Order: sequence, then structure tokens, then C-alpha cells
Amino acid sequence: MKKFTVMIIAVIFLISCKDMKRVNPTDPSASNYVGMHYTGSIGDFYEVSDFDAYGNDIFIVDETAALLYCFDKNGDEKWETEPDVFKAPKSVHLNNSYIYVLDAWGAPDGNTLTVISTAGILSDFAVNLTANAHKVIVDDSFIYIAYETYIEKYDKDILLNKLNTTNVIIGSVGTADGQFMEISDMCFNNNEIVVADSELDRISFFSLSGGFLRKIEPGTDIKGIDVKDGILYVPCEAGIMEYSCANGNKLKTWADYGEGNGKVIKPSLIDVNGSFVYVENVSGIKVFEP
Repeated sequence: MKKFTVMIIAVIFLISCKDMKRVNPTDPSASNYVGMHYTGSIGDFYEVSDFDAYGNDIFIVDETAALLYCFDKNGDEKWETEPDVFKAPKSVHLNNSYIYVLDAWGAPDGNTLTVISTAGILSDFAVNLTANAHKVIVDDSFIYIAYETYIEKYDKDILLNKLNTTNVIIGSVGTADGQFMEISDMCFNNNEIVVADSELDRISFFSLSGGFLRKIEPGTDIKGIDVKDGILYVPCEAGIMEYSCANGNKLKTWADYGEGNGKVIKPSLIDVNGSFVYVENVSGIKVFEP
């Protein structure tokens, strides 16, 4: 009887283990599959300072190595800049086949904004910025440069032609709506700018002219954000959270199951490109896809 009982327990244990595998929400064959799963990683860097997925390529800046890299979406390196091009690149953004790189030269020189073609060829453009900026995003008409507690908006044509230009200031230091304590990331949502503040753990939405619109407060530490098709993606220690940009409602959380490479466990930089989601993991970039 005792032997028979042990056999029953063993069978129950095996069935339970099998069921546990089936309920993994990152398993495409599971009935509760969340729609995305980990498929690999890109690069082996000192530290990913920023990256931008554009077309079929991923452009990555490593501030410690002082390099800009271009990888294809399969994880193969296509090119990298020469060692003397940058001193400490902090941010990268793509627009109309041009790469915009913020490079920190330190006091009293501040930063430079350098433009490179997607083939890795330097243009003759580099403008000095007086303060220590750390994030740049670009649309067809304007360049937005983030400092710790405010954003400068420049007319792109005027700035790229090195003419005198007045800039619009978005935000100020403080904790009220429309203010910042430590800007960690920003991106576009159609005709809006979305800004993450890692000190306030708050995500704010602005019009392109700089007017405050609304906010989302995830209630956890944040760093990077991205938006695709009206959905806000926020990596944090609990995984990747998705929110509606329109009303701030939380939609779901994923990349939060199990252990290992497929789990996101910290606030991270993120970029969504097509059906792929890329998440910074200090020295590399995790790749998720359907």
C-alpha cells in the first residue's frame, strides 16, 4: 500500500511539472501566451548608453568605449566608428537616414551634436552645446535635446545650417505637472513628446509646442520608455508594462515570468521597431518578438 501511495504521488508530481511548463506565458505554444518571447541578444558592450532601432538595423552608442555601432536585426555587426570620432557618446537617434549623436566632452565644453549617415560616414556638421545634455530625439522639423530638468527644442533646418536660432524650453525643475527632476528618456507619440523622469517615476505627455497634456505614474522605478501604435512600453523590475497612451490604463505586463535571459528585472532602455522589442541589459540588448 505504501509503495502504491508513493507511485501515485510521483505521478501527480510529474503531471504538475508538465502543467507548470504549459502555463509559461512566454511559451508560444501555451494557451495563455502573452504574444512576445525572448529570442536572443545583440552585442557585448562595456555599457549600452543608448540605442535606436531603425529599419533593419540597430544603432548603439557605448559611452565607455566611445563608439557608435551598427548591427543588423540578426545581431551581426555591420560597422563601427573609428576610435577618435567620439569622446563619450550618450545618445543616438535616427531620422531620414541620418544618425544624430550627442557626445559629452565635459566641462567647460559641454556636448556636441554630430550627424552621420546610416553608412557610418561623418557629415561636416557638429554643433557645440553649452550644457551637458544627455538625450536627443529628432522629427522632420525639430531637434529635441534633453538636459536633467528641461528640454530644448530647435528648428532643425536653422540649427543644421549653423545659423543663430532661438530655442523653445520645455519644462523646468520641480515636482509639479510639466516639471522634471531627472529626465531619463523621451520619445514621440504621434504629435506628442513623451518624457520619463526617473527621479519622480513619472511619464509626462507634452504637445510638440511644449504644453503639458497628461501623465502616467507606474508606481515603480523607471528609466526608458517607447511608444508604438498608441501603446507605451515601460521596462521595470516587474517586467515590461504596457499602458494606453490615450487614457493611461495599464494593459498588461510581460517578460516577468521565470528566470534567465527572457525575464526583465530592472528599469531599462527600450525600443520598439516593427514586431520586435529591444531592451537594454547593461552590456547587451535583449530581443523579443512574436
